[in-house]
Amino acid sequence: MTVRQIRIVPKLIPIFSGDAFVRAAWGGRGSGKTRSFALMAALKGYQFGMAGISGMLLCARQFQNSLAESSLEEIKRAIEAYDFLQDYYKVGEASIKSRDGRIVFQFSGLDRNIASIKSMGRILLCWVDETEPVTEMAWQMLTIIQL
Repeated sequence: MTVRQIRIVPKLIPIFSGDAFVRAAWGGRGSGKTRSFALMAALKGYQFGMAGISGMLLCARQFQNSLAESSLEEIKRAIEAYDFLQDYYKVGEASIKSRDGRIVFQFSGLDRNIASIKSMGRILLCWVDETEPVTEMAWQMLTIIQL
């Protein structure tokens, strides 16, 4: 087994340690939360794919009218920072997927797409960024999806 070393904000390390169904971080702007969660989403996709598991990594926000308002660029930057992630993912202008076809990133707004998200299959991981405006209904719909 190859050991990979990554860098995340030290105070966020406990959030990603051990098993958990939900992981959360809060704090002010510039604290590295989004960057760390983007990196960990890319890393988890890599781990799933390398284990032979296929599916989708959903990156959501309450309000997202376009990819420009999504976490796409943050995930691209996380992938670009590590050679092994660059080797694993094929990064397009508007998409990210693994070269072996096992892992696909999907970017969605919860306000307009919660019903279609509910019907998506094989969601391996859901990362919700900018969570303050997320409605209770959206959280309830997300929790009934079997990840």
